[in-house]
Formats: sequence, structure tokens, C-alpha cells
Amino acid sequence: MNKNQIKKNKQKQSGFTLIEILLVVALIGILSVVTINSMKSGQNQNKLKAAQAETEAIIKLAQSYALQGRKQGNIVPKYYGVKFSVDGKSYSFCSNLNDADVDCNNLIESYQFKNGVMLSAGQGTQVSFDVPFGNCRLSSASDNLTLTFKFDNNSRGILINKGGAITEN
Repeated sequence: MNKNQIKKNKQKQSGFTLIEILLVVALIGILSVVTINSMKSGQNQNKLKAAQAETEAIIKLAQSYALQGRKQGNIVPKYYGVKFSVDGKSYSFCSNLNDADVDCNNLIESYQFKNGVMLSAGQGTQVSFDVPFGNCRLSSASDNLTLTFKFDNNSRGILINKGGAITEN
């Protein structure tokens, strides 16, 4: 073998074939798709967790205000509560000055669910706590109120029992 033939053989063996390059590109593409879908699912769950945590915090705030007997101006309300909109896009932190009226009619602050999160309040649309004992009143007919947060085929929930205990599910 002469030197020219050795050089030609070495040149043929160096580098990648077209099939090898296509396989690497295909693997990178598949890994990218899996990673993007995983990140999107994680972002959706984070949106739901944020909405769930905010709502849970407002419900606990209403319960805390009731237990403290907190005044609004010079008046101590009969109830503090959270009222959920029928369309599932917002909720209100409110109080009730009239013992006979079960509706939460004195608006303290209103909130919107963010990032496209929607709420299904199941059978009831309101939870309230009486002053000063913090006894829970649910507007649902059952002993529990289930709040379900939904976004892009994902869901998370909060269950409020008649004792005022809140559990995530």
C-alpha cells in the first residue's frame, strides 16, 4: 500500500454518516418535546396551587377576623366570609352586619382568579364564620363545601367541613 491509498482510507473513515446525524437530531427533538410538555404541566399545576393557596388564605383570614371579633369602622359584624361568583372567575372577602341575613353583603375586598384558572364551587357558593366563636356556616346543603380549581384538564381542590377545617385534595 502506498501513502496515497492510506490517506484516502483515513479520509473515508473520519466524520459522521448522514444516518448518525439524523438519529442525533431526532433524539434531541424527542427530548425537547418531552421536556417542554413536562414544564408546561408543572406550570399548570403551579397556577392551580397558587389559586388554591390564595383562596385558602382568604378563608382562613375570614375565620381569623371572626374569632378576633374584628370591627369594621365602629361596628362588629355578625359574620365574616368568602363568597364565590357563579361564573367561577372571582370571589369576595365580605362580612355580614345583620344576623338574620345569611348572605355576605358587605364587601371588604374582591379578587379575580389569575392565569385562566376557573373555580367550580359545587353545591355551595359561600362560607362564613360567626363572630366571636368562628362557627362555620356553609351555603351548601351538605356538611362540606368542595371548591375545585380547574385549568387545562388539571384540577385541584379544597374541602371545607362544617367545623371550618380546610383540607386540600
